[in-house]
Amino acid sequence: MTSPARPSVAVVVLAAGAGSRFQAEINKTYLPLDGIPIVVWSLRRAAALDNLAALLLVIAEADRPMAESVLREHGLDAAVELIVGGASRHASEWEGLRALAPRIANDEIDVVVIHDGARPHADAGLYEAVIERAAEHGGAIPGRAQPAVVALNPEQDLSGELVTVQTPQAFRAGDLYAAYLRADADGFDGTDTASTIERYTELAVVVVPGPDANTKITYPSDVSAGETRRT
Repeated sequence: MTSPARPSVAVVVLAAGAGSRFQAEINKTYLPLDGIPIVVWSLRRAAALDNLAALLLVIAEADRPMAESVLREHGLDAAVELIVGGASRHASEWEGLRALAPRIANDEIDVVVIHDGARPHADAGLYEAVIERAAEHGGAIPGRAQPAVVALNPEQDLSGELVTVQTPQAFRAGDLYAAYLRADADGFDGTDTASTIERYTELAVVVVPGPDANTKITYPSDVSAGETRRT
């Protein structure tokens, strides 16, 4: 009995944000982590997927020379498509999906994965988990329980389990594109990919365990913490 074909995957890595909280002179995703730009770690993880059909890096136009230089230096220039993002995270996701639209329409891509360029510790196992469950159920996101959150307002009920959502987030390609097409028509700007899926589709979005190590680099101290984590 032959095993079912693995879904073909496109990965969209987001690196167009200003990262104002980091307060660096350049886009934080190009700063070094263990001597290698943060975004390169994110791209290498995606590039290693054996069912990868497309790898997109969404950038700010002002960062194009730096992005092209980094990709050349680290041998990724032939594998990565550069796409100019929009004014928000949602708009940048939409630009990535628009670039993939012909391939989605031709059934060349089964699952689209959206990942933060500033989250360099996502490993192959996490990618495989969200891709497999997205193909099966429609969507999958990594989440990490936050049991220690306390409400300052005594009338606020936080008795339910709270979850911090991470990336990579994976969704069936056709449904994801259709949701963003409708969002574009409505002028809707979602906080993340899952929020748009929830608003415009009936897809089941499964939460998979998000590793503690899969942190997003937001502040300068996160870089040194990330280097310690990799040793």
